Amino acid sequence: MNDILDQNEVDALLKGVDNGDVETETNVPSQDSEDMTYDLTNPEKIIRGKMQGLNVVHDKFLKQFQNSLSSFLRMDVSLSLLSFEVMKYVRFIETIPLPASLCILNVEPNNRAMILQMDAVFVFSIMDILCGGDGNSRFKVEGREFTSIELKIIDRVANLALADLALAWKPVVPFTFSLKKTEMNPRFVTAVERTETLLVFDFEVSIEQVNCCMKICIPYSTIEPYRADLSGEVHTAKIVKQDGKASRWLQQNLKEMEINVVGEMGQGEMTFRDLMHLKVGDIIELNKTEEDPLIVLCEGVGKFKGLPGQHKGHMAIQVLSPI
Repeated sequence: MNDILDQNEVDALLKGVDNGDVETETNVPSQDSEDMTYDLTNPEKIIRGKMQGLNVVHDKFLKQFQNSLSSFLRMDVSLSLLSFEVMKYVRFIETIPLPASLCILNVEPNNRAMILQMDAVFVFSIMDILCGGDGNSRFKVEGREFTSIELKIIDRVANLALADLALAWKPVVPFTFSLKKTEMNPRFVTAVERTETLLVFDFEVSIEQVNCCMKICIPYSTIEPYRADLSGEVHTAKIVKQDGKASRWLQQNLKEMEINVVGEMGQGEMTFRDLMHLKVGDIIELNKTEEDPLIVLCEGVGKFKGLPGQHKGHMAIQVLSPI
């Protein structure tokens, strides 16, 4: 079929355009347009680029852990950063092949969590090397769980990583890490909410001719209080002179503000069917005994532990300790 128009067809087409008989596309965006799609619900738009300190921390961690792992295995080990992604935890667990080693790390001083994930090939290769092999053996990964010896090796490698991770974080935020527990199925990890936003650093570990994967997963809530320290901005000390009268007025009004304080006796669970059939005299079991201290909530946030009692004829709670 000939796609080339002759002169008569060209003239007829131009005439149709001028008369409006032939429609033309007027809403086609220009190729040079600077318009772009921006997804406000994507957490990566908020986090990526605003915490440059994370790159510095993990570059330092790479060098230190590479040396530590090489000394531990007495073999050359190479580490490199493959990718950095921001995703929800519910999406992260869908990308983890089973079995996998998920080391739950307790992070102080804010009592939060991080996850160190090592794939099965990484664990089996280390086990093979420590038993005298070269780490290049064929392993059956699917359909099996880690043995007690392999779990001990995982803990040993995780503790090596924790020490290097603490050194890498020290110049930015003085975190201290401890190994809380190790899980093989990400669906059993309860230290992180399913809707939590994770910062996932994916590392490639090369041991001789074997390439393995290791990931460090940081919940955004863990480092959110330190985002100013991780932004890389240089803050200069400035003395801001404030109006003394306005400052005193603010302090006085803050002290007189009323907040809602609740003493939580305990919590219980029941089915909706049981709830619909509740009647006067029924008993709901709580998760606390009479000897357990109560939780004192200030505006819905647990702040203190206390004991119930009376004071001058009124119900009261004696504060024992802060949470």
